[in-house]
Amino acid sequence: MVRLCSNKQEIVSGIRTFDQGISAIPNHPVYAQSGKYKCWYAIKDEHNNWIFGPSKFIGYAGIDIDTYIAKQHDLDGKATEKHLIKFSEDVDEHMHAELLELLFERLSHVNRIPGKSVKIKIIDMDMKAKNIKYNNSEKCEFFELCDHGEEKPLVSSFIVAGSIIKFDLKYGYNRYIVELSMEAGEHLFNGIAIRQGDNYKIKCRAFIEFSEGSVEIHGIGWQEDDIQYRWSAYVEEMDYV
Repeated sequence: MVRLCSNKQEIVSGIRTFDQGISAIPNHPVYAQSGKYKCWYAIKDEHNNWIFGPSKFIGYAGIDIDTYIAKQHDLDGKATEKHLIKFSEDVDEHMHAELLELLFERLSHVNRIPGKSVKIKIIDMDMKAKNIKYNNSEKCEFFELCDHGEEKPLVSSFIVAGSIIKFDLKYGYNRYIVELSMEAGEHLFNGIAIRQGDNYKIKCRAFIEFSEGSVEIHGIGWQEDDIQYRWSAYVEEMDYV
């Protein structure tokens, strides 16, 4: 399974992966499609040279060229393009022309040329990525067999930072600080929830699905007071004006 990038570092990694393959494996099928990619993104490498990656590739976290070919029919270039707006900036006509010339030169190494009317944007390494903010959410279900009192459950202060997810949870009379870390290459997250008041540490696990504009958590473990609970939560991004 693949998910949309959640930060600028994941996008930069995708661009570097795509570019490195041009030199290392120029005959790979991913590069035979280079003329079909409509939206490209550029960064400066360690030698201050511009390198490029297409939206449909770099918009997914941790993807490699083999995975892209295997899953390309399940990937959505329109979704990545909409998502990458948060991390990129447009260029003027002069800069676009300069970048397009460099893209032509780079793709010549795989015997391809860019398609007509391609768009090129940049990921400025010195530019702070636009923070993705999430609405507080009552769409959570914890401890299905327990009475959580009159107060509604609430997920707040939800943060995605690379492979780490953090949020505050209010459930009944208890408050928790939850931190989950992604296992390598999977949507499975493991972590700890700290119960406020007595600092009791709870082991928790979840499958997490990143969709356009939302995060859905499917809890498969919440070990509290020697009882294993199932749980879930759903949050949506704040609308950008």
